[in-house]
Amino acid sequence: MKLLKMIIAVCAIIVGLTCKAGDVDSTFYLNGQMGRLNVHLQLPDRKNSEKIPVVIICHGLTGNQNEPFISKIAADALKEGLGVVRFDFNGHGKSDGDFQYMDALNIQDDLNRVIAWTAEQPFTKDISLLGHSLGGIVAGMVAPELGVDKIKSVVLIASGGVVPDLMLMGNFFGIMFDPWNLPEYLTLPDGKKLGRNYLQTMRDLPIYQTAAKYTGPTLVLNGRKDTVVPYNYAIRYAEVMPGAELHIIENESHGFTVTADETAAMIARWLKVQDSM
Repeated sequence: MKLLKMIIAVCAIIVGLTCKAGDVDSTFYLNGQMGRLNVHLQLPDRKNSEKIPVVIICHGLTGNQNEPFISKIAADALKEGLGVVRFDFNGHGKSDGDFQYMDALNIQDDLNRVIAWTAEQPFTKDISLLGHSLGGIVAGMVAPELGVDKIKSVVLIASGGVVPDLMLMGNFFGIMFDPWNLPEYLTLPDGKKLGRNYLQTMRDLPIYQTAAKYTGPTLVLNGRKDTVVPYNYAIRYAEVMPGAELHIIENESHGFTVTADETAAMIARWLKVQDSM
C-alpha cells in the first residue's frame, strides 16, 4: 500500500510538470553517485506544452543552492521567462554525501545527472549552465564535454581558476600542506574537512585547457575586489574561451553582495538574449 501511494504521488508530480500551465515550484531528489541530490525546479507561467529555456545553477564550495545571490539570479531568470534548476552538490546543503569525500570528479557527475534529467523534461527547450566559484569550475568543465548542441550558453561567476595554483603551492587560502604528499584532509575554518581526493583532483584539473574547447556564448564575471578569486583568472577564461564576454565588476567582492541586484538582472537579461539568437 505504501509503495502504491508513492507511485501515485510520483505520477502526480510528473503530470503536474507535463500538463499543467502556470508557474511550477518543486523540490525533489535525484540519485547521484554519492547519494541523493536535492534539486529545486522553478518554471515561470507558460502556455500548455510550451518549451522554455532552462538555466542550471551551480553553487560554490561549502555553499548551497539557496544563497542570497543565487536566489536573486533565479528570481530574475524566472522574470525573463526562463526555467531554473538549482541543486546542492554532494556533501553540501540538503544533498547526501560526506563533504570530506566530495571531489572534482564526483561533483561533475552531479551536474551531468542534473543536466540529463533536465534534458528529458518536456518543458525544456535548451539548457544553459551558470556557476559561482567552484560551481563555475564545474560548469566550465562539463559544458565543453557536452558541446553547444546540448549546452546553449554558460555563465561563469568568479570561477575558481585559482584553485589548481593554490593546490600546487600547497596553500589553500592560508592552510598549508605538502602538495605531493597530501594529507587525509584539511580542516577549513568552519570545521569541515576537505578530503585528499578533492585536493588531488583539483591540483591536476585542466581547467583552462578544457574550458577553451567550449565554443558557445559565455559570460565571464568577476569582482575587481575579489580576494578569493582575483579577477585576472576571469581574464584568462575570457582569453581562452572563443565565445567569451568579460565583465569586471567594480567594487565587487567574491560573494557579489555590493551589486547583487544589478548583476543578477544583467545575467538574466544576457541569458534571455542568448536564447533568442
